[in-house]
Amino acid sequence: MSDEGQENRLIAERRAKLQRLREAGNAYPNDFRRDALADELLAAYQSHSAEALAAQPVTVNVAGRLMVKRVGGGISFVGCSATQSATATDAVNQARAYSENAKGYLAGGTVGPRYTTWFGAYTSSRYGTASQHFAAIDSAMDQNNGEIKINCGCNQNYYAYVYPTRPYEIFVCRAFWSAPLAGTDSKGGTLIHEMSHFNVVAGTDDIVYGQTGAKNLAASDPNGALNNADNHEYFAENKPAQN
Repeated sequence: MSDEGQENRLIAERRAKLQRLREAGNAYPNDFRRDALADELLAAYQSHSAEALAAQPVTVNVAGRLMVKRVGGGISFVGCSATQSATATDAVNQARAYSENAKGYLAGGTVGPRYTTWFGAYTSSRYGTASQHFAAIDSAMDQNNGEIKINCGCNQNYYAYVYPTRPYEIFVCRAFWSAPLAGTDSKGGTLIHEMSHFNVVAGTDDIVYGQTGAKNLAASDPNGALNNADNHEYFAENKPAQN
């Protein structure tokens, strides 16, 4: 049989199989059924905080394609424009510099105003915990095979948020984009803050926010300061600079 004849025979067999499937019912079966549209979900839930959604999760079936997922500079980007990706890359690099500096400070055993301002009175146990936290933060920030995922899909007014059990995806929000790259409440510092939340990193919480609250917490409850993400951020940013 010629090649053309063989091809015609195969086509005829496939058409016959398709006809039998059609006669039996749905020729292209699948059990997925969409029950929600993306714009409906956005309208219904965009005003809800991440904490509220986590407390009362909603399960839906949506259909579509992931619009944008890029990997550049060892970082994954979801839903980010090219400009946002470039800005976020700079922020990750700044966070890497912060974490390396903080890890080095603690590895050197220094107990200066920088430490006591943000983590309170010295004990060897608490100092060891701070050192472990920043070693873990630095290790997480240094990943460069796309493990760090910056998600630009947040439209809320705060800086960023994460799900502590889903490393290492960081959802950056409106305040993040207007923050300075470095310094107090910066983009780089925000990523330190969020990275510390992951259970596999430091498992921190949000007990207080802001420099004043973080300083007061360190003075009154050093153990609480070691569990507070903003204290880690401000220790890393070190602005104004302290030894």
